[in-house]
Amino acid sequence: MEHKITINTEDQKLIHQILELIKDEQATYRLEQADNKSSDKLVEIMDQIAAKNPIKSIKDPLSWQREVRKDKKLMGRN
Repeated sequence: MEHKITINTEDQKLIHQILELIKDEQATYRLEQADNKSSDKLVEIMDQIAAKNPIKSIKDPLSWQREVRKDKKLMGRN
């Protein structure tokens, strides 16, 4: 049975320690570098949309959210 372990870290020392631990074991590893640019770009786009205030009908976002989140009466559930 194959087992996989995923570790997310920026600590290079920890990475080297882990690789040192498994060097004599019958194990394979794949070291990847995550790409955070796409999530950073998404945040930037969302900030731009929010700054333009595209929904003019919502004057007070907090009160609008409270109203939308109120529990609605469901048929057959009182």
